[in-house]
Amino acid sequence: MAITLTPDLQALPASLSAAWINDALGTVQKVYGIAPEELLAQAGIDAQFAGNPTALVPLIDVMRLFAVVLARTGDNTLGLQLGAHVQVRSYPVLGYVIMGSANIGEAIERLLRFERIVGELGRASLEDNNGVMLLRWDCPIPDPYARYLRDAAVAGWIGLSRALVDVVTSPQEVRFEHAAPPAAERAQYEAFFGCPVQFGCARTGIVFPREWLALPLRSADPALGNIMEEHAARLLADFSSGINLVNEVRSAVYRRLASGEPDIETIAEDLGMASRALQARLRKSEITFSELVDDVRRSAAAVLLEDERLTLVNAAFLLGFAEQSSFTRAFRRWYGMAPGEYRKRGQRPEN
Repeated sequence: MAITLTPDLQALPASLSAAWINDALGTVQKVYGIAPEELLAQAGIDAQFAGNPTALVPLIDVMRLFAVVLARTGDNTLGLQLGAHVQVRSYPVLGYVIMGSANIGEAIERLLRFERIVGELGRASLEDNNGVMLLRWDCPIPDPYARYLRDAAVAGWIGLSRALVDVVTSPQEVRFEHAAPPAAERAQYEAFFGCPVQFGCARTGIVFPREWLALPLRSADPALGNIMEEHAARLLADFSSGINLVNEVRSAVYRRLASGEPDIETIAEDLGMASRALQARLRKSEITFSELVDDVRRSAAAVLLEDERLTLVNAAFLLGFAEQSSFTRAFRRWYGMAPGEYRKRGQRPEN
């Protein structure tokens, strides 16, 4: 069981809250007995960065971590397990906006407005089909990565609603786009959701009666909800040029690498910003442009070298290096070994 990563994932400015990842790693330790530190090291993710609750982790690192956990656990229901254990604190600010809502309807309305502040992995929407509601989650990320993200998102909705509503809630039906799993795995889905689960559907989401929208939340707190809603609105207004700026820049840098090492003026122009403004924003995020370019190359290099059809010379050029020797020196600095040695070992670098 494995996910084959592609470096093109870095072309997407998608991201996920480090707070969600931290809680997910806690679930992995609880369910599978694997220490978070081991998984972060194996995935090549800085533990300090992942431990920053306000950080948004780039998609390439999110999926590398998923790939490591899948390889270690061998559990294809990983996304379901992670979503089932989700907590309010897994969604900084958004979780507390939802918790302060009067009822399920208001909670969903706030989810639709503010979900972006905890990452750029997908979009929720609500459809009313003659009193039968469909809460959908559309994930633009390609399969097979999206399967585990969809599982986690939908299971997280149900897990969180059960924690916040006094009435035990099971949907009328749950729908997934991925193909039906083996019978034993399918039974796990149906046991958790408590309803029929359909696979191979056109959309992913949960079906429930309109009456659910009026169900009160036991945590309803209008004052808290309004305060957190104002905070969420400020974060959303500043999303692309603020909290997710580093991932926007990473995406723009990756798209330019094959033409050589990009400069900050070019990337700023791609993002519709002045270079001085971009420098100031990155300084506020405590990272320099050169450090960010270096990190994009580091992350992409490990993925590129997993494709043995690609020569080291071509890998160097795809990463924007003018010569293979420069790539080799950089790789030694990143991972403590030459790229050829890494490829022979057939394993991920430890840091």
